[in-house]
Amino acid sequence: MKWKGEHCKNCGREQRLAWTISDTLWNIVVPANLLSKVICLECFLKFAGDKDLTIALSNINLSGIAF
Repeated sequence: MKWKGEHCKNCGREQRLAWTISDTLWNIVVPANLLSKVICLECFLKFAGDKDLTIALSNINLSGIAF
């Protein structure tokens, strides 16, 4: 079955992992042109790494997985 959910607006991957992070961290990490877009966790962590920021697992709220 073809996925009909959201896709990362940076890399295009399917977004089957529902997650959130504080607005403060989001605004620090995500590039300005993507602030209001869907971003996968992998891209978010890459953006953080590019800025030499470490994101603690406790800052990430995992809320579900879509199958």
